[in-house]
Amino acid sequence: MTKTLQFAEITSYPTQYNMGSIIARMLDGAGFRYYWATEGLTAEQLMQEPGNGSRSLYQIMDHIYNMVDFLGNSLEGTTTNFPETANGLPFEELRDKTLARIEAVKTACTKMDEQTLEQQKIQLTVNGHAMQFDNWHLFNGPLPDVYHHIGQLMLVRRILGNPIPTGVEPFMCKRMEA
Repeated sequence: MTKTLQFAEITSYPTQYNMGSIIARMLDGAGFRYYWATEGLTAEQLMQEPGNGSRSLYQIMDHIYNMVDFLGNSLEGTTTNFPETANGLPFEELRDKTLARIEAVKTACTKMDEQTLEQQKIQLTVNGHAMQFDNWHLFNGPLPDVYHHIGQLMLVRRILGNPIPTGVEPFMCKRMEA
């Protein structure tokens, strides 16, 4: 039985422009890119490191999950603890969990009003020290970090001889027929 994961294609658009819908749409783009960046990876490829002490594809995926979770925690008003820890999940479970977390955060964003986004603070505990930041830091912290690391997945898998499938079109968020 093949299960269809969310973000294989994005066909709907938000109905209005506001901060929550903009973040949600950015998460749509991240979900689509992550879906295809991780589609068809082999066990051998997941463990390969490109060199110079860099992360393996699996380690990058694990970090992406932690950044998506950090983003979600921040928007949900929950504290995130750093340094992050490895999740140790099997590949498919990590992939499913990451896509589900992106979907949950996206859904939460669509329900948030401007006042909540403006007043709520990012709550971090780093090595036991509690800190708070404005939500604006989500735009220069975890959200671009997720995109950055998805790009790494795409680059490394291409280097390993397994580029993303033909026809995947990020601009349209669809897989176009060849």
